[in-house]
Amino acid sequence: MHLCGYPNSRGIPSDSQALRFRGIARHSRYEHTLETEVEKLNLAVSPHRFKMPNMPRRELSRPQQVTEWLQEWGAVLKAPALMTLIGSAALLWHAAEKGIITGLPENSMDADPVTDSDELAWLCYDAIIGSEFEQTHGWHINLMPESVLKELPDGWRERAASGSYGHLSVTVPHPADLLAPKLRRNEPRDRQHAAWAQEQGLI
Repeated sequence: MHLCGYPNSRGIPSDSQALRFRGIARHSRYEHTLETEVEKLNLAVSPHRFKMPNMPRRELSRPQQVTEWLQEWGAVLKAPALMTLIGSAALLWHAAEKGIITGLPENSMDADPVTDSDELAWLCYDAIIGSEFEQTHGWHINLMPESVLKELPDGWRERAASGSYGHLSVTVPHPADLLAPKLRRNEPRDRQHAAWAQEQGLI
């Protein structure tokens, strides 16, 4: 019998591990044997019964990827829906609006929409990590709560831009407003995106 996780090639637990299992067996109301407990451990960690999730793909970098995604979803929505787009994907949206084709200096793994549309929310849920959407596009959708918009500077709605894609209407905060929470976080990737936005003339 092979015991997963033990270095012993014969699958034999150490004395301390064996004592632990004997204690479990002795105090169990069903008086399981040591082998029963070991077998349960094997089943719990067997690679055939448990599969670690894949790491998310990080292939969102070009402005065109965002507009193509919005066009795709706008065409499948059956009713009008509103979306507010934030994060790196929103910066790429602004770049696409200006005809910029230069990609981000560091790829992103997701787009961050906010919506109160049930139909649009379901599309987002179907596009999470490991979804068919991610396999097709190389990145996933991270549906955000409306409360995240409180992190944007006051008055951001007056400075926001908008676009329409079939039944989908999109509001995108100004690049400077999008960068404000990123610069507060001040991680290297956030600083790179801020520098990229400045180089592209977005701010």
